[in-house]
Amino acid sequence: RILVEGLGVAHVVVGYDFEFGEGRAGDVALLQKLGSEMGFAVTSVQPVTGDAGLYSSTAARAALAGGRPAEAAGILGHWWELEGRVEHGQAKGAKIGFPTANLKLSGILSPAPGVYAVRAGIDMGDATSWLKGVANFGTRPTVETGGEMVFEVHLFDHQGDIYGKHLRVRLIDYLRPEMRFESFDALKAQIAKDAAQARSILDRMPEAPSRPTASSSLR
Repeated sequence: RILVEGLGVAHVVVGYDFEFGEGRAGDVALLQKLGSEMGFAVTSVQPVTGDAGLYSSTAARAALAGGRPAEAAGILGHWWELEGRVEHGQAKGAKIGFPTANLKLSGILSPAPGVYAVRAGIDMGDATSWLKGVANFGTRPTVETGGEMVFEVHLFDHQGDIYGKHLRVRLIDYLRPEMRFESFDALKAQIAKDAAQARSILDRMPEAPSRPTASSSLR
């Protein structure tokens, strides 16, 4: 009644496993029956499958949580990205030669903690400037104990202040888990290795993610 009288719906498109109503007792078959009785069409989108199995939001979230951003991108059809305004940090990265843009990821889907090769877009007002970089998501155990989760991005070949700028970050590849180092010199040496590895990956990675051959159908 809400669909027809309230919204004037003529055609409803739902997933193959769609459920509705009290206790989620209604399914696609019931919706199609109601559509036939009340004068609206129903299309059921069948599961999309490929080399990685079933494409679903659950599978994409699992890939991100497992440190497999390329797999998540293959499911989504685009690189998964996060965004936020660049905040002031402790400037520890700048002191060891790797300044970072800091983003807090409160209340959103979080990727696996660790180090990533990334592409980051800086909002320049009338355009977005995309740069390659390396990022860390974690508590920064070498810097502090029991810290909150922070996403830090070091941008390659960039000079200038971006505090307060809106930043979009695309996760391209997972490099390693977050680690605690015995000294800042050891941390600096590892970041240099991470940056070199990220550059190598990003130089050969296409702008758009590859998607395994998929199949689906509509009913």
